[in-house]
Amino acid sequence: MDNIAGTEQMKMQQWGELLRHMGALLRDLRDLTMHPTQPLEAVVLTAMARKGQDGVYRPYLQGQLAIQAPYFYDILGAIVVETEPNPDPLQPPYKVRRMYVERTPEYEAGERVQGRLGKVVQQQDLGVERMLDMVFGEKKADTTTKKAS
Repeated sequence: MDNIAGTEQMKMQQWGELLRHMGALLRDLRDLTMHPTQPLEAVVLTAMARKGQDGVYRPYLQGQLAIQAPYFYDILGAIVVETEPNPDPLQPPYKVRRMYVERTPEYEAGERVQGRLGKVVQQQDLGVERMLDMVFGEKKADTTTKKAS
C-alpha cells in the first residue's frame, strides 16, 4: 500500500493494483515448491483469522484477497485450542490443539490432498514434517554411505 499510494488515501484503481500484486506474491510463495534448482518441500503460511458476518472464521486478509487466497494452496486449516474433559474425573480438563482440514460451521477449511490428513489433524500430528509424511508418505532413511576414494 505504501508503494502504491504512499500516505495518500487509496483510490479504487489502486486497490485493484494492490490485489494483483498481493495475489502474485502469494502465488510466487506457493510456487517455491516448483523452483527449478532449489525447490522447497513445503510452504507454510500462518494468518490471523476473523469472524465473518456469517459466523465463520476465515483468514484475515483484505478485500477480494480473502476470497481468492484460500484457493491458491493445497491445504487451508484452522488451528484451534479446545478444552477436553479429563478421563480422570478428579482431574481438571486439559487443552489440546487440533487443526480442522474440512470446513465446519465455525471455520473455513479445505484440502486438495485426497483426504490424507483426515478431517481433523490431532495435536500429535501437527508438526509440518509429520503432516508432509501423511500427505506424501514417510521418507525412507538414507542407508547409502559414500565410499572414500
